[in-house]
Amino acid sequence: LVTAVAAGLRAWEIGRQSFWVDELLSMETSSGYGFEAHWNLPVDDVSPAPDFIGLDAARPWWRIPAAMNRDVHPPLYFVTLRGWREMFGSSEAAARSLAAVFGVVGVPLLFVLGRDLLGTTSALWACAIYAVAGPQVQLAQEVRGYVPLVTFTLAAAVMCVHIERRGGSVLRYALLASCVLAMLLTHYFSVGPILGIALYVLIRLRGAMRW
Repeated sequence: LVTAVAAGLRAWEIGRQSFWVDELLSMETSSGYGFEAHWNLPVDDVSPAPDFIGLDAARPWWRIPAAMNRDVHPPLYFVTLRGWREMFGSSEAAARSLAAVFGVVGVPLLFVLGRDLLGTTSALWACAIYAVAGPQVQLAQEVRGYVPLVTFTLAAAVMCVHIERRGGSVLRYALLASCVLAMLLTHYFSVGPILGIALYVLIRLRGAMRW
């Protein structure tokens, strides 16, 4: 029920507002031009500007990282956004739905994490707060990588607790490493959460499993 409420809130009027500037930069980057392409247009020229956002003139997806050579953001979200647009379109609702899906996936991840650490009741309350929290709903309706970062962080935390409670295995270590790598490749804000996860590991785990 909580997951359904979270999905409904994130889908509600998701395409009503037009793209704002940061979303347009995300669209431009996912089209393979980088976020500065529109700044390099010739001056004193009234001819139609190139389409840096649409998919018809988009560069191949594998050129996205190279086009971000002057961008401080990592490329994973923009490459994923490109694939999402190829499948579902480039309208406001379609492009924003990628973050919305990540936001909904975060609810069961948060529940598993909270249940393992604090019990079912606390986990449900945490999920309820997460589902209706204004910033989470707003960011899940934007073409930005913040909500995917939160979801990857929750997945990494779940794997840490699973390793602590159920023991280490090659699969669990690989999943944890994959989540942390996804965090690093999604946004530079991941540095803080990764340091928190590392501190948790150093405090809570023992012996070879810690390393």
